[in-house]
Amino acid sequence: MAPVNPILLKIVMKKSNTHPVTKLQGDQKKIFAKLISNLFSPTSQVVLLDAPPGTGKSFLITTFVHNISLSHEVIVTQKHLIHDFEAEEVKAGNIYNYLKELIAFQGSDVIASCDRLFADKATLEECLVKIYNSIMKIRIESDVLILDEYHVVSPWMLMCLVYAAKRLGKHLILSGDGNQMNSLHPSRYHQGMGNRELAMAMADHSFTLQEQIRTTSEYYLPILNNIRKKFENNNEPRIKFDLLYYIYEQLSDKFFEHPLEAIYLSDDQEILKKRQEEIVRQWKKEKLTIFYEHYKFRYRLKNAPKPDPNDYYYNLYFRNHLYEDESSDYEETKEEWLDFKGEHKEFPTVLPLVLGATYIYEDELVVRLIAIGEHSLQVKDCATNKQYRVVRRNIKKCYLPADMVKWLNSECDKAHCYCVSGYPLKLPLTNYQTLQGRTIKNHKIVLNVDHAEPKKIYMALSRVTSYGKLGGIQSSLLPSLYYTANINMDEYYYKIHSPKFKINDGKFNCLQVGQMHGIKVAKIPTLQSVEEFEGNTKTNCRILKSAYNDREGVSTSSSPPPSGILKISKFFSSHPVLLQKVCEEKMLLEHFRKFIQSRPEQGNNVKEPEEKRPKVAK
Repeated sequence: MAPVNPILLKIVMKKSNTHPVTKLQGDQKKIFAKLISNLFSPTSQVVLLDAPPGTGKSFLITTFVHNISLSHEVIVTQKHLIHDFEAEEVKAGNIYNYLKELIAFQGSDVIASCDRLFADKATLEECLVKIYNSIMKIRIESDVLILDEYHVVSPWMLMCLVYAAKRLGKHLILSGDGNQMNSLHPSRYHQGMGNRELAMAMADHSFTLQEQIRTTSEYYLPILNNIRKKFENNNEPRIKFDLLYYIYEQLSDKFFEHPLEAIYLSDDQEILKKRQEEIVRQWKKEKLTIFYEHYKFRYRLKNAPKPDPNDYYYNLYFRNHLYEDESSDYEETKEEWLDFKGEHKEFPTVLPLVLGATYIYEDELVVRLIAIGEHSLQVKDCATNKQYRVVRRNIKKCYLPADMVKWLNSECDKAHCYCVSGYPLKLPLTNYQTLQGRTIKNHKIVLNVDHAEPKKIYMALSRVTSYGKLGGIQSSLLPSLYYTANINMDEYYYKIHSPKFKINDGKFNCLQVGQMHGIKVAKIPTLQSVEEFEGNTKTNCRILKSAYNDREGVSTSSSPPPSGILKISKFFSSHPVLLQKVCEEKMLLEHFRKFIQSRPEQGNNVKEPEEKRPKVAK
């Protein structure tokens, strides 16, 4: 790397008292120097910083932002990062609000086109045209644009930002961990390929960090690293038994404790509902006084005028069907208590309140309820002891069960004009997505791993700073895991159907363990298929552990064809002249068809670091 002119460096750099460069460590310093060097490039530079969780990506980016004098904008996923950047007068916003300002669209044309793309209603050529039009409409005013947690945004947005930056000569930094959760809305043009593969194909430079900073526990760090290596590049939609058993081997003690005050994670609504019922049962068992606060439901009647789509932003990632402005003027509205009956009566229509209990406030803070007033609540942040006054207001749909939101959407007019009001609190129950990009320092989390993706489990385990902050791991397959670990553990995996032994108070008692060992191995048939074993719920069965290894080791004769979204990316990369000025649709499609015909599908051809590329024999 050529040395940077010190005079130019002085113009670009400034000193930060809150984030001095001297606090950077090891590889952070090297990458920081390379990021600064890229700023002097006369052309747009797209940099990918992809690294495991807890290695200091966010700290590096924050230090970079606070120490350069060029204009820059930051797109982040978490509110606390927005506040950190705004304190330094840096323009910052979350992904979906930023996109609203970023694209100078007419009406909701761009948003609607994206909906079509991810609803799989558009052909690849239609997607190309929509993406191209979006790229040409984007205006980036700053010199540097930073996208944090790039792996969770849509591939559509990722591509638009990259090629808009290249078109406008701006610098773009993508930061995240491709081994964590993928895009929230993969389409048929994106299936089987993560955002990291797409980003690596488009980036000019890619860097990584390895030294763990978040998790410094000498006991927990080796366990986390082992799980990361086992889960690396795993794109399975559901965790397989062998991976779950590997977690059990590493963290077996955590499968037997589930504190009710811990934040409970699951993507299954029924599981979350059972956890809420368990919390309420425990309150009643302790004879605590429970106050039930009803949610209110306000909606527009069928004959009221539909709202102008230009009046509100129809969210790409977290669709917001609630009124942003309570003063919105509609001809006829109706307000009533939420009261579901019949087949919908399982939806909770009240928020149970107990003094001293913990709740999630603003979908971010863990607070303790300390006072209940007539029109407000008083809560205290469990980490900082800061107190907040909580009043009723229109609440986000994340406070409501997903099934309830679906029902509301179907029952209300297609314009989705309704809102639900209540206290912005919820019991410590949430989904894996809300944990993305956060660090768990002061609270415990419990993971329900049934039906969860491996990437989500890995992400959640990497959020905690120590072994003690992992409050527990819950799975309906615990008896099977325990049996596998204690019976012929070196050769077979076992699935136990409806075992007579149960788990009481999170522990196996001696009698139940004896019953478990009493199961005759001879009565358990051996299955030949991994799929049959995974799907078995009716009979006790076993399968050779080697079956999983053989299944994972199978290689296809040819690489899979490149995804549609990657074809579009390669097309833009090979035709930069099309991004210099608006091209007619007919000419654009003509170039694209020639490009497809000239390049037979030979795999994704994703750029990899030099040391990872296999050597070709001469």
